[in-house]
Amino acid sequence: MDMRSRSRSPVRRMTSALMVAALGLCGAACDDSDSSGPDSATGPAASSTQPSEPSTGDTATTPADTQMSAPDVESTTSPTAVAPSVAEPTTRSGDVGITVFGVDDGLPRADLDAVVIGPDGAVWAGAGVIDGWSWARLEDGRFAEVAESPGWGSEFAAGLDRELWMFGPPFFANPGVQHFDGTDWSIDTEAGISFGVVDTGGMLYGFDVARDGVDSLEPAPMLFAAFDGVSWTHLPTPPGPVSDGAPNPAIAPDGAVWVRTDSGLAWFDGEAWTTTADLDPAAAEAFGHVVAGDFRLGVDGTAWMLYDDDEFGPAWLYLADGAVERRAIDVAGLGFNEECDAGGAEGRLPLSTDPSVALNDLATLLAGFAGDDQGRLWTATTCLGVTRTDPVTGEVTVFTTADGLPSLRFLDLAAHPDGSVWAATDSGLVRFTPVP
Repeated sequence: MDMRSRSRSPVRRMTSALMVAALGLCGAACDDSDSSGPDSATGPAASSTQPSEPSTGDTATTPADTQMSAPDVESTTSPTAVAPSVAEPTTRSGDVGITVFGVDDGLPRADLDAVVIGPDGAVWAGAGVIDGWSWARLEDGRFAEVAESPGWGSEFAAGLDRELWMFGPPFFANPGVQHFDGTDWSIDTEAGISFGVVDTGGMLYGFDVARDGVDSLEPAPMLFAAFDGVSWTHLPTPPGPVSDGAPNPAIAPDGAVWVRTDSGLAWFDGEAWTTTADLDPAAAEAFGHVVAGDFRLGVDGTAWMLYDDDEFGPAWLYLADGAVERRAIDVAGLGFNEECDAGGAEGRLPLSTDPSVALNDLATLLAGFAGDDQGRLWTATTCLGVTRTDPVTGEVTVFTTADGLPSLRFLDLAAHPDGSVWAATDSGLVRFTPVP
């Protein structure tokens, strides 16, 4: 099977559909965890399925024909994250300082679609254009625009040394993998990687969410490989397909690679995979209720899973210190107002309180989410601003234009290792900074 991009739906569609989880909570949490013994990870894929190496210049390159050993997680992930240099907050709301960046600060445009944080702490802001993407990177308090990408992309991963990777979109014609090396872009149209993430040692981990045959609707195991800048290494296949959405790969503080699968969350330690079903039976029972989900790994290592639970309706899971907890969402208590268009047959709010349809009603209102260094969940919405949820106390803080935000329309959000949170809006880039 060629490693071609054939995932069933772009991740951003699933992300928007699942962001409701952090906007309202109900009742006490149910502790869930699970341990059924480690799954037996499959062996490395045959060399004939290796992805083509992303081009880094005019010289053609070819993947190695022989198997390579899995990279040592510890040796490739020594911490190098640094805090970006930015101006002082322009406004303050409680314990949060808010700074707004616009075109005068070097951004390519005010209406942004994405914000990406690199493993070294680099901050990237991007906007989709007709044939590609326009990006800028934060340097010494200002953004520096880079060359426009040669093609479209739906998934992004920042690397070290001013590198940026773009993948997909996996659902459409395969444009390959695009790579910005700090100076210029290159594109490998044959590489079948639709999602990727870079660790603090510069290793790129790529995933192909494939199917068992181009014309088959049956999900197949994700193909998994690592690229060290020279050649690809095939690694054990994750223990389950993703039949709905995307794997959302992430790197934990200990260097493990995390993904979402139909069997729950899974992480790779450099040799083998472990899943949430390996924790204890309660976690297996919790993930057994998941019928649709999306996942992000917080910068502190807390794993967040937002989903539509077939028992609770809209709900969320989070995994910290080996314990899985889930809570239902109080849909009726969400603060949406008539300015938010719910779309669909219902048109405007109020949203349906029927658990079977509530998540779909909210899909067009939700944008991005991330976990900060204190284990709190931040969400961005398309018409309500930003929320911060404390999973321990259940306290929800809402940030709007009254707190200094330039807009209530957000498109993406990412957490930085220094404790800040960055969000892309239609009126610039916003940084939320913890202040005493």
